[in-house]
Amino acid sequence: MSESPRAAINYVNVATGLCVAGLGGLLLVQRAGLIDARQVVALWPLALVVIGLAVVWQASRDGSVRGSGACAGWLFWLIVIGLLVSHAYDRRAAAEARPEAGMVNTFAVMGGDERRAEGDPFRGGSVTAVFGGSRLDLTHATIGAGETAVIDVFTVMGGTEIRVPAGWSVEFRTTVVAGGVNDQRPRPAADPGTAATAAPDGPDAPPRLVVQGSVFLGGVTVK
Repeated sequence: MSESPRAAINYVNVATGLCVAGLGGLLLVQRAGLIDARQVVALWPLALVVIGLAVVWQASRDGSVRGSGACAGWLFWLIVIGLLVSHAYDRRAAAEARPEAGMVNTFAVMGGDERRAEGDPFRGGSVTAVFGGSRLDLTHATIGAGETAVIDVFTVMGGTEIRVPAGWSVEFRTTVVAGGVNDQRPRPAADPGTAATAAPDGPDAPPRLVVQGSVFLGGVTVK
């Protein structure tokens, strides 16, 4: 009785599976506290090398790369996710390299982070949320009258919530792609006997918070 022919091995799929399994293993080790998350991120280009070598090997074996469409999709998302996560860690490294009084930074990658600003006069900070959620509580923070603090946001497929005290003026200077920036602060009831006036400029102006940065497939909410 003759044996059925053995199915050809798709080395591209094997390499992709090994890279995904390796990433999962590294993340488990990182969760256990045995390695730093930055070390995991630093290794992501190695997956491109492994998959690229598999494509070359597959082509040299049978002259074609079967399932090239699926391979291209995996490579595309691997590159995008790797670049986003790398940029997020670069933002954290830059913030940690310049510790300043009155600055608060939140960082959430595939997780959550929550911070509260209090004590020193608030000067600004950065909020990073990639596949996760960040929450920054400024309800106990202070900004001098007529002064401005700036928060730089980077939100991708995640959510950012910023709570501010009543009386602050908030200005948005964000670039939004397939996402949203929402101001959900309660609006004071208008007095019918007075005309609406713009907030004054100069030393008598209310404290101002400027929210700038980029939002992709995510949301930033100010409450």
